[in-house]
Amino acid sequence: MKKIIALAIASAFVAPAVMAEVTIYGSIRTAVEYSKISSAGANDLSRVRFVDESSRIGFKGTDKLDSGLETFWQIENKIRIGTGDQATGWLERNNWVGVRGAFGEVKGGKFDDVLDQSNGDFFPGITNYGDTSDGVGSMIRPAKQRINNIVEYTSPNIAGFNGKVAYDFGTKTTTANYYGVQASAWYQSDLFRLGAAYKRNTDNATSGTYTKVDSASASGFTTSGAGANIADGNYYKSLQIGANVTPIANLNIAAVWNTTKSKLGATATRQNVWGFGAEYVVGKNGFNGTFSKVGAKDTTANSGAWGVEAGYKYMLSKQTQVNVNLAYVKNQSAGSNGNPSTAFTASPAAVTVPAGAKTVAAAVGLRTDF
Repeated sequence: MKKIIALAIASAFVAPAVMAEVTIYGSIRTAVEYSKISSAGANDLSRVRFVDESSRIGFKGTDKLDSGLETFWQIENKIRIGTGDQATGWLERNNWVGVRGAFGEVKGGKFDDVLDQSNGDFFPGITNYGDTSDGVGSMIRPAKQRINNIVEYTSPNIAGFNGKVAYDFGTKTTTANYYGVQASAWYQSDLFRLGAAYKRNTDNATSGTYTKVDSASASGFTTSGAGANIADGNYYKSLQIGANVTPIANLNIAAVWNTTKSKLGATATRQNVWGFGAEYVVGKNGFNGTFSKVGAKDTTANSGAWGVEAGYKYMLSKQTQVNVNLAYVKNQSAGSNGNPSTAFTASPAAVTVPAGAKTVAAAVGLRTDF
C-alpha cells in the first residue's frame, strides 16, 4: 500500500514535467485622452476621458512532436480597464493552433490578415505608441481586419525571402456565399525590407437583403435594400506595397502604397492611399511619426483625407512605459475617414465622424506588459 501511495505522489510531480509548457502573458494599456470632432454638425464633441487602449491577456504554448515538428497555439482576449462603454472581448483577439517545422508553419483560427501582418513583416517603421493615434497609421491599410475561420501557411526564410498564403473560409448562408484568398511576399536584409500583400474577398450571393464581401467596416459594402437582388461576383480586393529601411541602428523609416477596389452589383469603386512613417529608439526613449494620405474614391468627389500622428514613449522599466500620443485628421468635404481609434469614437452612444470633419486626439498613457 505504501508503494502505491509513493508511486501516486511521484506521478503527481512527474506528470507536469512532461506536459506542454503554457505561458500566461498580457498588456495593460490605459490613458487619459482628449478628443475633439469639428464639423459644425450634430456629432461634434470635445471631451476628456480615461480610456482603455486595447489591454489584453493571453495564453500560449508549444509541444514537441515526432520528426522535429512542433505544435503551437495562442488564445488572446480583450480586457477593458476602467471603462464600461466598450464590449467585453473573450476570444475577440488572435486565437489559433498550428504545426511548424523545417517546411514552415501552418496555423488556423482567428487572426490578423496578411495586410495587417505586413506592418511587422516589411514596414515596421509605421507604428504607434497607443490606440489614440493608431487610426492615422491604419488609414494606410483600409482593408485590414482580424478574420474568423482562416488558415495560413508561412514559408521558412530562404536567402532572405519569406511568403504567406491564406484562405478565408468565409460565410455560407442563404444570403451570402463569401470567401477570400490572401498572399504576401517580402525580402529582408539587415539594411532594408521590401514586400507586397494582396487580398481578395468574393461573394457570389444572388439574393438577400444584405451582402457584405468583407467583414471589416472599411469594406464599404452596405445594405442593398429590402428584398433586392444582388448580382454574382461582388468582390473587395486590395494590393499593398511597402518598404522599410534601417540606415542606422534603432531607426526604421517606412513607406507604403495601397490600392483597393470594390464591386457591389453594377457599381465598382477604387481608392488609393499612401503614407510614410519613422520610429527611432535611443536608450529609454522612443519617438515615432506617421503621415497618411487617402485619395478620393473615383465614384465620390472630395472623399479623401490626410492625417498625421506623433508619439513618444519613455521606458520606466523593461516592462512599463509612459506614452504620449497626438493625432490629427482632416477630411475633404465628402470624406469621413480617420477615426483615430475605437477609444476615440466609443461612448455610451457610438459617435460617427461626419463628412468633412476634422478630428484631434491627444493622450497620455501608461502601459505595462507581463
